[in-house]
Formats: sequence, structure tokens, C-alpha cells
Amino acid sequence: MLKNHVKEPFGDQFVDSMNTRERKSSLTKKYKAMYADSHIQLIIFNKEGYLLESCNSLFELKPHCNQFLPEVFGFLNGNLRQIKELKTGQSISIPNVKYANHEAEYLLNVSFYKDPVDHSSVIGLLQNVSHIYPTVGKNGVGAHTEIQNLNRKIELLEDEIQQLKKSQKLKMEFFSRITHDIKMPLTEIIGISYLLKNYVNSEKGHGYLKALEGSTQTLDKMLNDLLDFAKTQSNQITFQNTDFFLHNLMMRVAKSVEFQSLEKQVPVHVTVDKNIPPVIQGDPLRLQQILKNLLTNAIKFTDKGQIDVSVQPTELNNTHVTLRFTVQDTGIGIPVEKLPHIFNNFERVQNGGPARRGHGLGLAIVKNLTELQGGSVSVESEMDKGTIFQVLLTFKRAQKHNGSI
Repeated sequence: MLKNHVKEPFGDQFVDSMNTRERKSSLTKKYKAMYADSHIQLIIFNKEGYLLESCNSLFELKPHCNQFLPEVFGFLNGNLRQIKELKTGQSISIPNVKYANHEAEYLLNVSFYKDPVDHSSVIGLLQNVSHIYPTVGKNGVGAHTEIQNLNRKIELLEDEIQQLKKSQKLKMEFFSRITHDIKMPLTEIIGISYLLKNYVNSEKGHGYLKALEGSTQTLDKMLNDLLDFAKTQSNQITFQNTDFFLHNLMMRVAKSVEFQSLEKQVPVHVTVDKNIPPVIQGDPLRLQQILKNLLTNAIKFTDKGQIDVSVQPTELNNTHVTLRFTVQDTGIGIPVEKLPHIFNNFERVQNGGPARRGHGLGLAIVKNLTELQGGSVSVESEMDKGTIFQVLLTFKRAQKHNGSI
């Protein structure tokens, strides 16, 4: 029987502390012995239901990493969909679940929490209560002692969590400040290289300037991505709510990647469904950023064929429109084992050579910006045939508009 909760003191504080995959791993190692003493095991799996990490304090799950979790825990077969739909701050509990492997049989209380930062992951806490119930039937002393021990360990863990939160905040503030300081002189370099075009007459000199301009633009984009990443991680990012012409925005996005498209001879085709209202209300700059990141990625990994960008309505009513933005390429594709992790921070697809490799933040920013607006992003891919990214976002209908928007 599933139980929904809005708050659970230990669970929420524990989950809120786990802001990066690196911290999750370190917490898993540091508290492995503690979990073993308190009969608790931590697992982490993605929205598709594939196991990513486990501290293995109750039973060994390492051989099952990247395996579909309901194949390991049969009781998840009917519950996975509801767990995947969890929102931040909510949890689901499944009490008194029986689980058996080749070593032993367990009675578990299981709780699931939405990862507050990596929204594509779910955190599970498995508590072994097999040793408690037989004792409770006699005199209850064993259960009382166990609860006292667990509470003491929870207090220690909460103190460590507070220290981690403080450390993470300082790290992100430094990260944002140093990135901003680097960006200022870079902007000057970009401006000077542009002015130098008027004073360089040789073909070789223009070639050097073009290389300098390309390198500075790449570095500038990287710094912009790092700043956006820092903002999303520290919840400092803000969203506008303004009227805009969707068709005009889509044309601007296509125009912004026109040079890369022509250079690789990979045309970009844009179609907008005629049933979509011409003017909608939302954040046009963030939408443009999401689509440009996806388009830049598509061009980078496509050598022949074309890239199709389409916008289709999935829901239309008197006040809101929900739109599906699709970016489909005919590129080299993404290996199937990389798909569950493709939106993780600093995740890079190591195929196609160094020229195709980025810093691993573009898709993470797409996911963060989309989910912070209440939307979702998904990917399908087949090697040597191409990749399809889809972004689902809801906008308000514009009340009034004129041609000046």
C-alpha cells in the first residue's frame, strides 16, 4: 500500500543535502558503516527506473547497476509510474515489503524522494525491519533501543548535512564570481579582435583573426553556460513573463546557428503548427537558450542530412497552451548506455573525436531551465541514424498584442 507524504523530517533533510552526484557518492561511502548498523540502505535510480548507485549496506546491488530496478525489486512493477511523478518535497512510502535474494529474506520499509537538484533521479531509502517485528511481539525493548540508536545517528547525519550545505553555498558563490571576472576581459578581447579587422590587410592575418574570433566566442559561450549552471544550482535564476511571437522567435533561433549550419552544409528546417496562437506569454530568452543549445548540439554531431525543428501543440485551452518542441537530427547518435545519463552535469558523449566534445553542461542547462519552468525534456537516439530531443513547456495565452512585440 502506497502512502504519500508532503514532509518527512529525516528523509527531506537528507535528500535536500545531496546536491551533486559527487556528494551523493561521498555520502554513500562515508555512511556505509553507519547504514549497516542502522539497517538502512541508500539507492539512487533515474526516471526510467535504472539503478545508478547503491551503498550496499544491507545487500549487494552493485552487479545490478544500470539494470531496470523492477527486475531487481518485483514490488516496484506496479508503483514505478507513481514514483517517477514525485515532485520536490514529496515522498512515497511502501511499508512491510518482502524481498529475498540468494542470501536471506528481508522485511523492508521503503521510502522514495525526488532528488531536489538532479530532477531526473529518485532517491530510495530501504530500512530493514526484519529484526524489529519479532521483538516487538515480546516486550518492545528491542524496537525502542533500535529507534534510540537510529535517532542518534540521524542527529550526527543532520549536522554533517548542514556543514555540506554551507560548503556548497560558498563553493557556488566563488564559482559564479570567478567566472564573471574572467568574462569581463574576454569581452574586451572579442571587441578588440573585431576592431582589428579594419587594420589587417593580409589574407593570412584575417585567417588568424578568424581563428581568434572563433576561439573567443567558444570560450564566451562556455563562460555563459557556467554562469547559468551556477545560477540554476543556487536557485538564483529568474524567469520573465512577457508576450512574444513564437514564429519570430523560432526564426531567430534558426538564424543564430545559420553560420554553423552553412559551414557544415547541414540545413535547418523549422515548422510551427498553424493551430498554435501566434502570440504566447512566457520567457522568450530562456526558450531561445534551450532551443539554441539543442540546435548547436545537433549541428555539432551531424555531418550529413538535415536538422528538423518543429513545434506542435499537445494541449490548447482558453488560458494556456502546452507545446512540444522537437529537434531531430541525422547525426552519429548517442550510445544506448549513455542515454540515462545524458542530462547529468558534466556528462559528455565520448564519440566522434575531440572536435565534437563540449564541456558537458549544455544538455544539463537545457534540463534545468526546462524543469524550473515546470516542463520536461526527453531524448531518443539510434547510433548512425540520429537523435530526437523533445521539450514540453506550458505557456499562457496572450491577452492582447500588436505587431510591435
